[in-house]
Amino acid sequence: MQKVARRVMKERYIASMVLGGVGDALGYYGGHWEFCFDGRQILRELGELTKEKGLSGLKITGDYWCVSDDTVMNMATAEGLIAVKDVGDELFQKIGSRYVACWSDMNGRAPGGTCGAGVRAMEPNGKGWNTIEFRKQAGGCGAAMRSMCIGLRFWKESQLEDLIACGVESGRMSHHHPTGYLGAVVGALFTSYSIRDVSPPLWGVKLMDEVLPKVKEYIQKSGRQVDENLKDFEYFENHWNNFLVARQIRTLSNKGEVMVGPKWNDSWANNYEDRYNFWKEFAYTGWPGASGHDAPLVAYDALLWGWKNNKSPNLWKDVGEWERTMVVGALHGGDSDSTGTMAAAWYGAMYGFEGVPECNYDELEYVDRLRKLGEDLYAMSMTEEDVKGLEAAGKEEKIQFQVDLPTVVEEKESDKKDGEEEGDEKPAKRQKREEDS
Repeated sequence: MQKVARRVMKERYIASMVLGGVGDALGYYGGHWEFCFDGRQILRELGELTKEKGLSGLKITGDYWCVSDDTVMNMATAEGLIAVKDVGDELFQKIGSRYVACWSDMNGRAPGGTCGAGVRAMEPNGKGWNTIEFRKQAGGCGAAMRSMCIGLRFWKESQLEDLIACGVESGRMSHHHPTGYLGAVVGALFTSYSIRDVSPPLWGVKLMDEVLPKVKEYIQKSGRQVDENLKDFEYFENHWNNFLVARQIRTLSNKGEVMVGPKWNDSWANNYEDRYNFWKEFAYTGWPGASGHDAPLVAYDALLWGWKNNKSPNLWKDVGEWERTMVVGALHGGDSDSTGTMAAAWYGAMYGFEGVPECNYDELEYVDRLRKLGEDLYAMSMTEEDVKGLEAAGKEEKIQFQVDLPTVVEEKESDKKDGEEEGDEKPAKRQKREEDS
């Protein structure tokens, strides 16, 4: 029994790394789909490519479906985590050195300008990792999309402080703004919740009520431009609170014990435009998924839609969990590779390769390297006692439900102004990001 449990958990580690690459390659499609604003066109082209078979008819190979900068940098983060056991300056410097090294593998992968600026600020050995200044414009998703593996390394509740430190510091090696590096914390945190089988509707509530206060404590202890950082947390917090309310996961007047969702209306479920317009309400530039707050937000929405226990009456019939997650999370007119890689990594950490057609991943670019990184992270992070403990813990955490229906917070004009000042790389990112690398 324990051998089975160990094998299953090891597969989940491997799947998180590999499927993160799949979600990236799918959303990127050689830059064609990432840089296509029209999600309806993307869905039409998917139908043409697969002869309307969906993802089961899609062969993802390195020849036509290369991974983007997202996966290359997530692998770099993983390599740093594997090389140094303890959290501290040595680990952060090692991660920085891997970011510098991976920059030679960015041809054709459309790397972001903010990530490139961070790399150029560091020496090849990673020195200078902590020299990036706070910047209002560093709110992009580049820190978020390379962070999921952190949650594989620090998955235990007792390791939350290590996860936060690694998420913040790896994030602000390029994105020294809360909107940017909090995306890295979420990417790592939700991976850890996946490994622990925390029920997905609880993720956002636990983020807001339990984790963000601890991130603020870490920022204060770190001593780096504390006032500027703490002042600009509000933009991230407001958008995530509004999302949780809109998705009917929580009410405004209560904490994490009040649960009524997630719920989706018929128009979101059955009309792509309505789905995309819903996300635009949370986007900085009107391009969903391009910022540190809404890349994980869109990915989370997709993961909830694909969740096995989703009992929504408007759930798509005869569409499996993997396809639901990817159609929503990776096939849209926003920053689709970044949202796709996050949603897919969380899916893999929850379910392994269950429900995923082998043709989606068996010839993925870097599949062997991704598998090995998953194996190494598992070996470093999961003991036999850990596996026994998870097995004994049983299924997902219990959720309390209540019938109160919440309303969305109206965004103040001052909040909107703050968000505009601190946001992401503009959609000009779609103009060959290599120019800024």
